Amino acid sequence: MNILLLDDHELIVEGYIAILDDTSNNFTKLYSCKQLYHTLLEGFKPDIAILDYNVPSYPEQNMYSGADCAVFIKEYVPRCKIILITAQEEATVLYKIYKKTNADALITKSDFKSEDLRNIVNEIIPTPYLSTRVLNALNEIRGKNSLLSVTNMEILMYLAQGFKVNQISDFVELSTPAIQKRVNKMLQEFEVADSQKLVLFCKQQNLL
Repeated sequence: MNILLLDDHELIVEGYIAILDDTSNNFTKLYSCKQLYHTLLEGFKPDIAILDYNVPSYPEQNMYSGADCAVFIKEYVPRCKIILITAQEEATVLYKIYKKTNADALITKSDFKSEDLRNIVNEIIPTPYLSTRVLNALNEIRGKNSLLSVTNMEILMYLAQGFKVNQISDFVELSTPAIQKRVNKMLQEFEVADSQKLVLFCKQQNLL
């Protein structure tokens, strides 16, 4: 198999090669988004790509991370199996990486196990594969997103415009107590203190 390895740390790249040591594997070592971009343009077609999330960017082609590289690879080599490895553990960041890349495997470095990588490459572990922390992050975000119904989004929109809870009932077909109950539930789930911080949080997480 042609295996593309992208990481800006030589020792990590060599570690992957040691884990996957097999005479049938050919390894291409890359260390930046720019190298990956030009390698694929030159016609290289990997069977598997193992990518680190934090790698030197290539702004000229709007490639700023391993996630952007994953998207680029899928455009040029749709059949390539992509394994994305990241030190990121924040739930919203992992969720965005997952949604953006649709990687065949997404693994946090704290979950990383040599045997798992070997088994994913050798198709002993089926894909798509998500490591434990990634699964927990996705479940957390999906639980929060379920709160953002059309009605709740309307309430947040009016809060963002500066309306008070007791004014929103003029625009939404709910009583003021019902609106307040929905707001309180969102405050609790998103772990913020008041409606202003709720709106700010949702904007920061691109939920609003």
